[in-house]
Amino acid sequence: MLRPGKDGCGDPTRRQARRDRARSTGQGRDQPGRLRRCAVFDLRGNRLRPAGFTSADAAGLPVVPGLVRYEEVAAGRIDDAIRVTVPHSQRRYLWPARHFASSSTDAALPPMGLRLRLNAGVDIAKLPAQARVIAQAMKTYGVIVADNGSAWYLSGAPDDRWNNDALRALAALHGTDSARAAACRVPRR
Repeated sequence: MLRPGKDGCGDPTRRQARRDRARSTGQGRDQPGRLRRCAVFDLRGNRLRPAGFTSADAAGLPVVPGLVRYEEVAAGRIDDAIRVTVPHSQRRYLWPARHFASSSTDAALPPMGLRLRLNAGVDIAKLPAQARVIAQAMKTYGVIVADNGSAWYLSGAPDDRWNNDALRALAALHGTDSARAAACRVPRR
């Protein structure tokens, strides 16, 4: 049974998540009921989409695992890399990303899938509690370039308990406060 969401569905019996996008009518409006793209992720394993495939994220990654969740922040710990957007990227992707989202070959631009970590020396002690937990995750696990968009934009799961004023303190962190994380070994199939 698929349960409709804002722009996707979940099937708990099959343990799948699906992201849909409506087909454009060519007049700048979406026409309901006509599918343009569909990305299905099997939640029973860690299998990636085929190389070259996109999803709701330009990098071809599932969105939900990269979201910051209030429950994790309230518990004081995030144990995963966080998805981040950048204004411009290059025509390249790094594992685990599966797709690029640019025609630029400028090597100064980040590729999709680039993992960055907040430098250990960046002082996060004075950040508000919610922002400090997120910043610590950025130091420990880093961020992964998942899409083009606003500069250094982190996405969170909607929750009325977020303190937006506290989260705005993350704006004090800059890309220059981060370094490329060591490359991971690509698992063999």
